Amino acid sequence: MPWPNDDKPKRASSVYLAILAFTSAVIYAVANSQLDDVLELPREAAWAIIGVAVVILILATAREVDGLRLPRGLRRTAAAVRRRLPGSVIGIPISRFALFTAAVMFVLVGSVATAALVGAGAAAVCAPPEEVRVLASRENLEVARAAADRFADTRQRPGECRKVRFTVYAAPGGAQTRDALREGWPEAHLALIGPRPDLVLPDSAADLRLVGRETPAGRALNPAGSLGSSPLVLAVPERAAQAMGPDHTGATIAELLARLGETGVGLARPDPVTSTSALLHTQGVYAGMLGDEPAAFERRLGRTDLNTADAGALLCDLRERRRDDVAALVPEYLMLAYNRGEAIGSCPRVAEGSPPRLVAYYPRDVARLDFPCVPAPPYGQDEVRRGWAEAFCEWTRLSEPPPGLRDPQGNLSGSPGPSGDVERAVPHATAAPAAGELLKTLDRLAGARRPARILVAIDASESMREVMRGGTSRLSVAVLGARSMMRQVGPRDQTGLWSFSDPGKGPASHRELVPIGPARAAQLPGHRARFERALAGVSARAPWTPLYDAIADGSRELARSAPREPGAPPPVRTLLVFTDGVNDAEGGRDVAAVLDELARLREQGVAPRVFLAVLGDRPCDKVGLTGAPEVTCRNVTVNTLDDAVGDMLRTVWGVS
Repeated sequence: MPWPNDDKPKRASSVYLAILAFTSAVIYAVANSQLDDVLELPREAAWAIIGVAVVILILATAREVDGLRLPRGLRRTAAAVRRRLPGSVIGIPISRFALFTAAVMFVLVGSVATAALVGAGAAAVCAPPEEVRVLASRENLEVARAAADRFADTRQRPGECRKVRFTVYAAPGGAQTRDALREGWPEAHLALIGPRPDLVLPDSAADLRLVGRETPAGRALNPAGSLGSSPLVLAVPERAAQAMGPDHTGATIAELLARLGETGVGLARPDPVTSTSALLHTQGVYAGMLGDEPAAFERRLGRTDLNTADAGALLCDLRERRRDDVAALVPEYLMLAYNRGEAIGSCPRVAEGSPPRLVAYYPRDVARLDFPCVPAPPYGQDEVRRGWAEAFCEWTRLSEPPPGLRDPQGNLSGSPGPSGDVERAVPHATAAPAAGELLKTLDRLAGARRPARILVAIDASESMREVMRGGTSRLSVAVLGARSMMRQVGPRDQTGLWSFSDPGKGPASHRELVPIGPARAAQLPGHRARFERALAGVSARAPWTPLYDAIADGSRELARSAPREPGAPPPVRTLLVFTDGVNDAEGGRDVAAVLDELARLREQGVAPRVFLAVLGDRPCDKVGLTGAPEVTCRNVTVNTLDDAVGDMLRTVWGVS
């Protein structure tokens, strides 16, 4: 019923309720901004608790509510509260209209105040989120980042402070990462790979098997979940797929490669030393080969002249060159990203379906990637970060795989892309090989490649003490590069180590730390240990840099005949020089003398390949030797070091 203009008690009730609603709303906003963190109550519970309290307060202080009959229990509660209140209780009647207006004001003012408190004060109130370091491979980096971000989002409700942030970084290569995990992530790996991880997301359980269970670190690497899986495929250009036939899932890898050979299309594969997917592909290929067949297969791969550092780099190179005459052995999820035009490797995003499009063929005898989720061994990290790592792995067991990966039944997550690119469901799944089979594959790979005779020469001048971007000295980067090379060479390769100059012998000198060897594969373990000890003792204290003398003397040393295993082909002579690019030795050779020396050796057919890894800001054209056909120069940083060494070895081995 309408209010009379002279009804002062009811006008007073309106003012009373307005003040009560405004005050309650502000109290609610303050409490609601704290209840989530302090009592871990959801926002809906906060609304309910404070709302019921406000209703009881209104009923307890009102004599009646006009025309509104309340439940008996609520009337009794209000009466009990009213009896316990002091005598100065407001006992005025309240109209339903005033009560409704107060409720609306409570909701509106509470919502605005809550948003203001949570939004404006978040920056001042929120503590930094816990940072969890995640080690991924270069191939699965984007998938790992997407999964980590999705998990972090599920742990943050609207208006809350962010509780966790995942920093996902890529390992430079499979072999180096496995060494770091096996050895407990010593200081030497911090600059080359990155910080000690809290969580490891490798491509395959094969990585864990190669780390080994015989070490404490190896025993601590136990999968606790999986991001999903991805078959390894033969990705064939669309025009060649028409000639390959419609059977996409029933053939072996040998049968598929034979069919591919009939189309006249070339074949490319990433480096199995740095790419786990390529190692698994190679294991499947080699399993059916005898004698010299692996060597013939590697020669076939070496004809494509593509970047084979990893599957992403290979597909990026195919896209940039618009090559439709080469098929690739790659994971399915990366082929899907390629066809969708997504950023891949160093290539930016392009229009979906940009040619040349690739079509997947699924060898039934090649293991798939299973992306295990592995809380890292406790490298001293606190229990909070380890708890987040374990929670992430548990979440992967219960959540849908990221787009492009498959669930345990082989069903694809997300869009399959253009029709015919991939199979919607791939039922067969070959388990990852045992560590012994994989090591045998790596040995056969080394035996199939051209052997190399590599002399590493490290600039030991005082200028190599200078710190590069990232906080690592030039000398430390050079030593890391030499270690990276030693991890990748095979049993038929020979290696030696020099530093230059030798302060005890004058400006134009070098010091032989490890003679080039070994002569026989059986001597390799002792040779590697000697090489490592010598690297640990290299120091930058020479006052001169006889760069040109080291190149000329090293080239002459490599030109000498060397002992080798009976029946082995002659090795590829290779000089790998780590330097800052400065030559300042008094009385030493100049550029012209080095070029003359290389020309003389070239005429004799014994000139080595010379690779200059320049550390620092000096450009390669200032070094002055790039005119010689034997010389390749590259400016190198910590981040590009492993790629530079890998590219050098692949060139020497004839892989690219």
